[in-house]
Parts: sequence; structure tokens; C-alpha cells
Amino acid sequence: MSVSKSDLDPKLEQLVWPYFGEARPVCPSAYLVADLGVTGSDYLDFVGDVEKTFRVDLEPFLIGDDPKYVSAGLAGMLTGERRKPVFRDFTIAELNDFLSSRHTRREG
Repeated sequence: MSVSKSDLDPKLEQLVWPYFGEARPVCPSAYLVADLGVTGSDYLDFVGDVEKTFRVDLEPFLIGDDPKYVSAGLAGMLTGERRKPVFRDFTIAELNDFLSSRHTRREG
């Protein structure tokens, strides 16, 4: 499904706007990591902001249907969490679709 800028949820557009900079419009086909360079704590902050704003758990979206895992090393052995899921890169349009589907299910 092709999502145009006008199809983006206004709240999502407001959350992603700072990552595009003032000179560029929000592009729904942009990948959060590959195109916008949102990684590390910025990635987690963005995810937290989306979850709070939309009152949704993004874990199923971020891990996906076929989760990949990495070893948590010694810290994982000590805490009993030996494997950690790898969060995937995604487009703004994919996130918008996920949020729209969750909103539609709550209304139905």
C-alpha cells in the first residue's frame, strides 16, 4: 500500500518531523534507521514516544513475525535472558499502517 504524506496520521507526522529536518518534508517511504539514522537511544526514545502517544505496544511490530535474536552474552546469562530480539528497521508508512490497523481494531 502506498501512503502519501497526506495519508499519515497527523500525530505520527509530528513525531517524525524532527528527524527529517526543517528543509525536507516527511517522506512516508523513508526508513527510520537506514534513511534517517535514528539508532540507539534515539530509536528507543522514538518508539517510546509513539507508544505513549498512540497508547500501543510496538513490540509485535518491531520484532515481526519471524524474530531474529542475538546473544545477550554474560549479562544475559546472569539475568536469565540469554537472547535479545533484534528490532527491525521500518518505513514511516509501515508504522502508519500498523497504527491505523490497531486503531481500527479498537473502534470495531
